[in-house]
Amino acid sequence: MESHQVFDFGVSTSSDGIAGLVVADGSSAQVGVVEDQLIITEKRNAIETVNLNSDDAVSGVATRVQGIPQNVNAPFGLVTSGNNAYVTIAHADEISLVRNSSILTSTGSGTQHAPCWLALDGPFLFSSNSPSMTISPYTVCGPKIVRDAAIAASLNGVPTDIAYRRGLAAVIDGSGATLTTRSSRWMRTAILP
Repeated sequence: MESHQVFDFGVSTSSDGIAGLVVADGSSAQVGVVEDQLIITEKRNAIETVNLNSDDAVSGVATRVQGIPQNVNAPFGLVTSGNNAYVTIAHADEISLVRNSSILTSTGSGTQHAPCWLALDGPFLFSSNSPSMTISPYTVCGPKIVRDAAIAASLNGVPTDIAYRRGLAAVIDGSGATLTTRSSRWMRTAILP
């Protein structure tokens, strides 16, 4: 992995930091920032961190996150907030909380299979579950990930990504490469009793 400086009119073509990945077999999925580190998922059973220096350039070597079960494959999507990273473990039907280079807790996705992508709205976490063609809601608080309901929304096709910004959750619905947006407030309201 490499880091590059960003300027007002582009990105530097020369890297200012380089670190090798733990598995490095082309299965890397996503990258995020947790305080002074990058966190990276590789679908071949690796979640790893690498330090950032004072200029936010990659510095040092990638280190495997502790506590990943050896029989689990496909750490995939992730979203970060402060020192927390929420990571989907797709083939295990779980979402894990990674903090300080260790998995603190994992929560199952219940009847919805293979949570793949995540979006975070304050304490509300949404997973898009590709095989189930659904979105599931969770609440996160401290070291806990609580599944609020099995389904907040159903889709016509396989969701390939989810994002949140300014009160809207955007989901790529693979039925026709359409973009479906729904207020995250609507999704929260839909799951409340």
